[in-house]
Amino acid sequence: MKVGIRKLFLLPIFMLGVSSVFSQQIGAIGDFTQAEWDMKVCSFDPEAAAVYLNYEAVTDYDEEYRMITTYHVRLKILKDKAISAGDVIIPFYHKDDFEIITGIEGVSISPDGSGNPQLNLIDKKSIYTQKENELYSTIRLAFPAVKAGTIIDYKFVSTKKHYGGLENWVFQQEYPVARSKYYLVILTNIEFSYSVMKQPQYKADVKTFPEKGAISFEMKNLPGFLDEAYMDARKDYLHRVNFQLSRDRNGKKYMQDWDHLAQEFWADRDFGKQLEEKIPDTRSFILELNKESSPVSKMVSIYHHL
Repeated sequence: MKVGIRKLFLLPIFMLGVSSVFSQQIGAIGDFTQAEWDMKVCSFDPEAAAVYLNYEAVTDYDEEYRMITTYHVRLKILKDKAISAGDVIIPFYHKDDFEIITGIEGVSISPDGSGNPQLNLIDKKSIYTQKENELYSTIRLAFPAVKAGTIIDYKFVSTKKHYGGLENWVFQQEYPVARSKYYLVILTNIEFSYSVMKQPQYKADVKTFPEKGAISFEMKNLPGFLDEAYMDARKDYLHRVNFQLSRDRNGKKYMQDWDHLAQEFWADRDFGKQLEEKIPDTRSFILELNKESSPVSKMVSIYHHL
């Protein structure tokens, strides 16, 4: 589906510092409504082959300060061409055991011969892990009896070693999204800034819970977002929340403004510090280089020298 891109809004930055742990329950799998079961067409994206009825997550932390995120996804298949959505892929960062996926639950609810809902639990044998590269692996789920009219409903838990793994929350998916919500509890004495990027005709509901050290983000009725030919930087066009670590538990600040960002790059061993490196046996080359008559000839000489 083609999505017109307009000027994006940047909501004011909000600094979060918290002092308590709070967890929030999210919906149970298989607990769909009659309206969801009866749905044949997505009202706000009529051509869609499927629709995410619910796409939500809650992030909290445990006594070891690990970041624990529980995801809940409910998807309705509207047309046969979306049956492949029954094959779900969950990526995770496996290097150094930074992230693990547990607590996978899943069910497909499909119409029987009489059109009544028939519940099919996902077979544990249809869940497997596949290594993609040295950094990432995927967990793959194959839901049974998927066809037009099926509701796919699943949960899983991501556990990361620390809040350095906090990722941006993306509201849009390849199919339209009826409701997307993210509830975030921030670790004690850590500060994050955030910005909500969206098109102006869509509302983002942002709520803060200072007494719980938490914040939530919610958007509804978003059209699907499919890749288009010659599109680069796909993520830049998506409705999303961007997060940025501002201060860690030791009081160190990160990228407060452009001056701080420049200082960080200048002090980085693999970036600015390289300019301070003393390279041996270069004096004679520099003397010869200064004899070149133009910047282009100097660049050519440097290229061949290296």
